[in-house]
Amino acid sequence: MHTHDCIHEHLPRLASQRTPQRYVAPEKAAAAEGGGTAQALRIHVSAESLSSDPGRACFAEGESYSAFEGGDEYTCASADVITAAKRAMLLEQLMPQATSALSRLLRVQRLDGPLVLGNARCGYGGGVPVPEAHRTAGVDADFVVYLTARPIDVGGETIAYSGHCEQDQHGRPIAAHFNWSPRHLPAHPDPNPKPSPNPNPNPSPNPNPNQVATPPARPAARPAASRAPGRPAGRGGGAGPRGKGVHGKRVHGLPGARGHARAHARPRLLRAAPRAVRRRRYGEI
Repeated sequence: MHTHDCIHEHLPRLASQRTPQRYVAPEKAAAAEGGGTAQALRIHVSAESLSSDPGRACFAEGESYSAFEGGDEYTCASADVITAAKRAMLLEQLMPQATSALSRLLRVQRLDGPLVLGNARCGYGGGVPVPEAHRTAGVDADFVVYLTARPIDVGGETIAYSGHCEQDQHGRPIAAHFNWSPRHLPAHPDPNPKPSPNPNPNPSPNPNPNQVATPPARPAARPAASRAPGRPAGRGGGAGPRGKGVHGKRVHGLPGARGHARAHARPRLLRAAPRAVRRRRYGEI
């Protein structure tokens, strides 16, 4: 029987504090947003630890690192090293795609000014140092992600883990630590990176939501050359009005080209009628 080895069962407990934020008054936000009080989630990625993370990340093979503060030390293998290609993969492809997708899906109440954090560190087992500017001047965002690329030696073949370290007064996360295992990133850049998927592969032909779209035009009737030999127009031969059968009798949902055949698919009662009646009413020969 397969059992799941969750990485969060091996991680130290993540401390999270609440830091009150100032939000735009609902009536003011509604006027600014044209009737809405929420905006797309703005995400700021702080990646200083991808260039300097002493004792916690690997920048050369053979270095020593500790997965968590005060934990056991390990020796960096070549796959654990943060190379320029791995850094570029995270910052130029993976994180932009992830943050773009979340911003399209999530909307939050507008902040009245920048997001100001209160924690000096954010993350698991000692976490990541929070820049002083994030705690004083603040960040022009709704959510801050502190990105690291530290080796993961617990939790099986875990590729990444994350958790929030700070919330606002309402309990909404406003800062988080996201760690990606470097051994699961490509060692060399992709010469032909795949473009980001189009979030709207079938854009609406009517960009104005207040304008009623014009229905597509009906297809033109078949030309006279396509009629069956010897069949006159207007008797289900295809050149008459759409949906008209023999003698102009409407056959619902059927073009004129099929009206003749469907008009003669009558119930048994009509089939039993005298031939003269059928000839007069349905044009049967």
